[in-house]
Amino acid sequence: MHISCSLNLTKDLFCNNVWSNVTVLSLVGNWHHENAVDLDSNTFERFGNLEELRFVGVLIVTLYPGSFRGLVNLRVLDLSNCLSLGYSN
Repeated sequence: MHISCSLNLTKDLFCNNVWSNVTVLSLVGNWHHENAVDLDSNTFERFGNLEELRFVGVLIVTLYPGSFRGLVNLRVLDLSNCLSLGYSN
């Protein structure tokens, strides 16, 4: 599944249980504009079967405590295109 983004991702955005069936998720940014994604706590708590999480063209990623909580099956986390990775309390 691909999601175009330049926003603050919260658990409320993914509140439906349908997300538990997703195994591969690509968050796709816009290469032509500065874009950023903030990953709030528990953003992916409904993604229990997610195996691959890729950030494609997302230049700035900010993590918060518990951003990846619930990703017990995650095997691939691709932040290779990210120019700036931050952490905030």
